[in-house]
Amino acid sequence: MPNQNRDNLQTRIIALKLSDNKAAEVFKALSSQDRLNILKAMGLKSMNVKQIAEKTNLPFSTTATHIRVLEDAGILMSEIIPAQHGSMKLCTRKVDFINLSFGNDEDIDISKISISMPIGSFSRVIDIKPTCGIVSSTTSIGMYDNPRSFYLPQRLEAQLLWLHSGFVEYRFALPVPTSATIEFIEFSFEACSEAPLYRNPWPSDISLYFNEKLIGIWTSRADLGGRPGRLNPKWWPNTNTQYGYLNTWRVDSTGSYVNAQNISNTKLDELNLKESDSLLVKIGVSEDAENVGGMNLFGEKFGDYPQALELTIAYRLD
Repeated sequence: MPNQNRDNLQTRIIALKLSDNKAAEVFKALSSQDRLNILKAMGLKSMNVKQIAEKTNLPFSTTATHIRVLEDAGILMSEIIPAQHGSMKLCTRKVDFINLSFGNDEDIDISKISISMPIGSFSRVIDIKPTCGIVSSTTSIGMYDNPRSFYLPQRLEAQLLWLHSGFVEYRFALPVPTSATIEFIEFSFEACSEAPLYRNPWPSDISLYFNEKLIGIWTSRADLGGRPGRLNPKWWPNTNTQYGYLNTWRVDSTGSYVNAQNISNTKLDELNLKESDSLLVKIGVSEDAENVGGMNLFGEKFGDYPQALELTIAYRLD
């Protein structure tokens, strides 16, 4: 078997349902504290049995037995490779997470994966115009009203970013089994308009795109302030933007929705997800929008809601 590292392993999920015999096997494998310690000790690294035994303070024979149980459950994979004296067994974790579906007979086959993306982990910015800026939970990042600040490496620590117009773009993995059919995608984030200081009313048309398809345009009513955001650090001035609206967008086979209200006719099959390894997500304000009122985008340590950008993928195994 060829050497496989973390980036080219194809099976990273065990998707289970209550009717599967596999579920009992997997959870039995995880019912041992020694086996949990083995997984913890390995992390994302490939290790041989001797290394694992030393790291967990377990006898070699006991370690080898536990590894066989984890292999049978599909949690670990092993390969025999040449060593200085003969050969050795190299073990690698095969999955990143396990999904167990609960529900009635109608929806028990649906599994969900949730991915949290920090707001500073954008893959690129597009035509950002001032006012604009980025701050972390402790300090500002770069200079205000200078789009070049969005390229600083410290952007990964961002907890609030704002712009008058333009877009930030994120690339989310689609870690579903290759045999799966995606049933719907949900995406939630906290945002509001962007005005000097804060202002109500101050409408702004915020657009969301998936894989370059417009999902919809939602009009934020205001740049919200007047009271501190529940999560804001003490150093953030009370005269600035404080919090936003938390919206959940959804795309399925019938169309696109914001907070369960239809916002467009864009359907899931238009996103070409079967041909994609990732989902390109673009959020911002177009220069030719009816209401060009900017955008504030909040992370988990700013505003009112302790979350980053949250993507949920619901899928069914074919």
